Amino acid sequence: MGEISQSMGRYKSTISPELKRNTGKCGYRYKQAQSMATQRHIDKSKAIKLPADLGQIITPLLKQ
Repeated sequence: MGEISQSMGRYKSTISPELKRNTGKCGYRYKQAQSMATQRHIDKSKAIKLPADLGQIITPLLKQ
């Protein structure tokens, strides 16, 4: 891992989690890693935006 991090100009602590998170039974494969990262992005919880009409009801109540 030291050689990888040096060749990329990164610290080992940056590379290590990437390898742990994305290494499968056949080792690290960049296409598989990208696919897994994309899926994690899709699956992560998203912020729910407040509809404008509900915001108009809540804002005065918060000011009280």
